[in-house]
Parts: sequence; C-alpha cells; structure tokens
Amino acid sequence: GARARRWKALLLVTAACLLLAVAAVAAAAATRCFSRRASMKQRALGVQYRKVYGGACADHALLPIATAEECSAAAEALGLRNLAVAATPADALGAPEDCYYMTPMHSKAKETLWLNSQDQGTPKLRSLRSSEAGWEAPPTDVRREALCEVPSAAGDAPSLAASGDDGGARVPMPRAIPMIPEVVDAVSGLMFGTTTTTTTTTATATITGTTSTLTTTTQTFTSTTSTSTTQTRTSSASSTSTMTTTYHTLPSLFCFSVVRVNSYELNNMRTALAKGTSIFGCDESVVFSDQEYTIVPGLPHPGLPDLQEVQGIAPVQTTLLRHDLATHHKQGALEGILNTQIFMQAWTQLDEAGDFRGHDFVSKIDPDAVFLPGRLRDDLAKIAPVSSSPNLYLVNCKISFGLFGAVEVFSRVALEKYIAGEERCKRELDWKMMGEDLWMKKCFDLLGVQHEDDFNLLSDGYCSDAPSPCQSGKVTFHPFKSALSYLQCYTEAITPTTTSTSTSTVTSSTRTTSRRAKVLDEYSGELDKKDEE
Repeated sequence: GARARRWKALLLVTAACLLLAVAAVAAAAATRCFSRRASMKQRALGVQYRKVYGGACADHALLPIATAEECSAAAEALGLRNLAVAATPADALGAPEDCYYMTPMHSKAKETLWLNSQDQGTPKLRSLRSSEAGWEAPPTDVRREALCEVPSAAGDAPSLAASGDDGGARVPMPRAIPMIPEVVDAVSGLMFGTTTTTTTTTATATITGTTSTLTTTTQTFTSTTSTSTTQTRTSSASSTSTMTTTYHTLPSLFCFSVVRVNSYELNNMRTALAKGTSIFGCDESVVFSDQEYTIVPGLPHPGLPDLQEVQGIAPVQTTLLRHDLATHHKQGALEGILNTQIFMQAWTQLDEAGDFRGHDFVSKIDPDAVFLPGRLRDDLAKIAPVSSSPNLYLVNCKISFGLFGAVEVFSRVALEKYIAGEERCKRELDWKMMGEDLWMKKCFDLLGVQHEDDFNLLSDGYCSDAPSPCQSGKVTFHPFKSALSYLQCYTEAITPTTTSTSTSTVTSSTRTTSRRAKVLDEYSGELDKKDEE
C-alpha cells in the first residue's frame, strides 16, 4: 500500500511537470503572437518612423527595429519603394543591429531593405543566417540609412528592455495567455504555493534644449505563500530598476556660412563665436572661406580698432571653398549680385563631406545676419515636426520671390533632392542670370520640393522690414556690416523688453528713433555725421 501511494504521488508530479512544460511552450507561442499583434496595433495607433543617415538608430536617440515585419512596416510608412526584407548575419553589414535601406550610389540597381539583427523575425529569414543555407551578401558602394521608430510622448513612452536581447526599446507586450489556465494554476498552487506579484512603473520626463530625458522607474514586489497540512510559509521580495533614455524633441540643425577673410565678415564671425550664437549655436556647423584660417573668438569695444580676444572658447578652423568668392554685378540679371556658382560649390562640398545628413535641417546663414538658432528650432518644431520626414524649404519674405538669402532653411530631404537634381535645374533654368537664393527657390520648385511660409524667420532691410532695434522676436536680423552693430543687435535681441509710462520713457524712445536712423544709414554706407554727433 505504501509503495502504491509513492508511485501514485510520483505519477502525479510527473503529470504536473508535463502540464507545466506544455503550458510554457504555449505561453511562449502566445507571447510571440501577441507581440506581433501589439506591434500592428501600435502602428495603427500612429507609431512614427524615421530614416536617418550616419550611424545607427541609437546614435540619433531613436528606437531600433529588430523584426522583419516591423522593418517592412517602417519602409511602407516612409513611402519607400522596396518592402521586401533581406537578412544578414548580425555583423555582416559592419554596422549596429538595425533595419537598413540601401540605395546604390553609382549603379541602376534597385534599392534594397536589409535587416541586420539577431532576431530575424521569421524562420525563412533566420535560415538565411546559417552558413550551410547560405545568404546573399549586402551590396557595396551604397548609401545606408537606418529605419528607426520615433519615441512616443513621455506620457506614453514605450518601456525599455532590461537587456539588449530585444534589440532596444519595444512596445509593451501583453502577458501570455496559457492554453489551460485552470489546470496550470491549480497544479502550480499545489506544488509551489500561491505567488502574487505587484509591479509599479513611474515615468518622468525632463526637456532640456533639443533633447528630452525620460526616466522610468519600475518597482516589483513578489509574495509567495505555501500551505501544507503542517505549516504555512510566506516569503516576499522587492526590487527596483531605473532606466534613463534621451531622445530629440526639437529638430537638429546643421548650419554653415561662407566668409571672405579679408573683410568685415571675419569680425562678425569672431563676435558670433565669442557669444556662441549664429551657426556656432547649431548642433553642427562649418565655415567656408576663401583661404584656410583659424577664427579666434573676439568682441568689439567702442573706440578700439580691433576686436579683443575672448579666452576660454575654442577657435574654429575654416574649410577652404574651392571657388573664387568674388561676386559679380551683371546688367539685365534678375538680381544685382550673381553668386550662384559660389554656393553651388558649397553644396558640392557639403555633399562630399556628408555631415549634414546626420541632422534634420540645413541652414545657410550670411555673415552679416544675426541669427538665433534656438528660435529656429522652436519654429520648425511647430511647422515641420521631424517625425514627418519633411520635404520642404521655408519662405521668409512677403515681397519679391520670397526666399531671401540672409537665412535659408531646408530640410535634409529637400537638400538631398537638390543635390540629386542640380544638373536638371541647370539644364532647364536660366541660372546664370540668377542670384543664389532665387536659384535655390526655382530649382526646389522645379524638383517638386514643398515650401512653408515662416515670416517670423527674417527681419531684413531688403525685405522692407527694418531690423533695428532687434526686438521683434524674430529668428534673424539683417544686415549688419560691422562687429559693433552686430553685437548691438544680438544684445537687443536677447534682452527682454519692458514697457514704462514714465517721462524718461519718452526721452528714451526719442533716442532709439535717432539711433535707428543712424544704423539704417550705416547699412547703405551713408552714415550721417550730424546724427553721429
């Protein structure tokens, strides 16, 4: 009798273990099924994707893609032509594990979509990773762009995986549903006791500059109670984990200027560098010049002929522009100054370097323009969110052709279209009779690039909008032909304005009007000596 009872108990334990094993397999299958459904549901609810050049998704504070299904979905959402996913071993591309879109640079081959990940998503794709099955090597001499998921708002941001096995941040997955829940729960309770787990997750977001820092804290409390005929045992444990991620909430800017070293433009750039403004306040910048030169930060002082060097700020090395910077006046031209070839060369060198491709927008700034990049980021966040992969340029003036060259702002996508279509524009447009800004507008329009009006972008004397005093709250003020007037405008722009009703305000207002007339005369090169006295 005792032996029979022991055999019976052993059989019960074996049956319970088999049931648990079956339930575990079913749970894993259900989890995978529900994860795919959750991914599809998340896309239906408005998940946004972005295509980035240079580096992996993590380098741009975006979420990586780890499955073939989502890789194809991202390509479809971005309007790409090839949605078929090819797979490679995780290190075959020589790049981090991501979903990549490959565009041939010098051939007529079609674009291809490659998944470079440990988790290839489907058995067919996983088989391609086996050396016995063989796999097609990725193409060479291509432009490689990662397809990434844009993080959602802080309030419903996706939770982050505790390890790298999941390929990065994923959407929260629903809990697996066992096939035989009553049996599994009964056997588990009988053999191991009852376990209760409580998980609390809190998320806080801090926005600083162009980035948002999301801190997620998860606290888990587990309690297990085991009951037998002789005793009841209760054990508990708690753990807390915190993970922080940082991602862009404002568009990133790549800015550049073209400078003649032996002119007032150099001192304007030295002043901007000393104040950390203009192109030096962008995420990345380059200064083209007619000779290689090291720009040292400096500030002007009334009565002193030279700028005084500012310590503690690193100098900036210029990049030689491989073109003569002399501009030409031509009778019968659509604009007074013909400088198109100069900037064609600048776009060529930017294309060769490729640095702008790591940013959302490109901005060309004249050296005599006081430019506040923080204000531009705020404008762009409202006009063209980066998650929409905008294809546009900004119109900044209500008169004439609308795109004035003091400040030009193009999305990265728009500039790529220009680079690819420049030769077509040169064939179909009378570009030799245009200034650079008119040329860019005409070419963009010909290539189907969209535009948006942003009349908060520029206050320009040439656009019938006198910039001084620089207190309108606009992004850019132009033109200022000396370092002293440049610094004065910058100071006015960043100084909060106040309103007063006292008698002294009337006197101050009179002085301001007089100073404005003096500065406007200075723009035209006709400084009134009486006003100066």
